[in-house]
Amino acid sequence: DISGSKIDDEKLIDQHYYAIASKATLLDPKDMAVPADKFEDFFGEKWEDVLADGKAANAMQACEKLGVDANGLEEAWRKCEPKNKVIKFG
Repeated sequence: DISGSKIDDEKLIDQHYYAIASKATLLDPKDMAVPADKFEDFFGEKWEDVLADGKAANAMQACEKLGVDANGLEEAWRKCEPKNKVIKFG
């Protein structure tokens, strides 16, 4: 078990969520560690082609392209889940 003071003192939660947030919002898609084979198996397109065509976006870019905020992006994501149109690579 980890004590509350250790979590607070070492900013463990901050570090955890920063790692997630940085991947979702700060990294350009070309810098994301996307397994090309799994991407192609799932979406039927090559990751390199999606990048070249400008169809990949991080969360902030997607919000801008779709004209939504974070809640709107989550809503769109949740609509895709039951249709098996989303995958997490990490």
